[in-house]
Amino acid sequence: MDSRIGQLLRELERRGLLDNTLVVIAADHGDEFAEHGLVNHGYSLYRFSLHVPLLLSFPGRVPGGRRVASTVSLRNLAATVLELTDPHRPRALPGRSLTRFWNRGDSISDTIVASIRRLPNQPDWYPASQGDLNSVAFDGWRYIRQEGDGTEELYDFAHDVLERWNRAESAEGARMLPRYRAALDAMLAGSSTAMAN
Repeated sequence: MDSRIGQLLRELERRGLLDNTLVVIAADHGDEFAEHGLVNHGYSLYRFSLHVPLLLSFPGRVPGGRRVASTVSLRNLAATVLELTDPHRPRALPGRSLTRFWNRGDSISDTIVASIRRLPNQPDWYPASQGDLNSVAFDGWRYIRQEGDGTEELYDFAHDVLERWNRAESAEGARMLPRYRAALDAMLAGSSTAMAN
């Protein structure tokens, strides 16, 4: 993949187009490689199923060599492209432009919401085989709720990259769970309202 991206960028440069081209490289999903006994994607809401690359290149408008460490949502991609290509156009798109990270020094991570519907006819040990899964991640933690049986998981998103240690039943988790439950319920209620309108 690196080689192909390099070919694309070199060809744009050879044609004299690179300085006036916004290049966006992203993916629609991640993949698990047995981190939770799962492979592929679409069966869980663990980090590796959701985490995708996002690279932006636009000489003069996106600073080269800059890495944004904050967690961001692809929901912001359309607003970012619009601001970079037509900065004077009114923003009628959802999300917030990612230019805030290099133009205004913002470092606040986005709230990440993810859901998958129950997958019938899947092995019982697949997380999505028992019911819908919903998750919310903010302030360095990810909360996952299995709606079929009510199972809850809480991970230190910042320090437990592999999401190996479910903190839901710890003393710390017990203090944090009400906040994350309420946030997820509010997000789900908002999306239900949006779907009904």
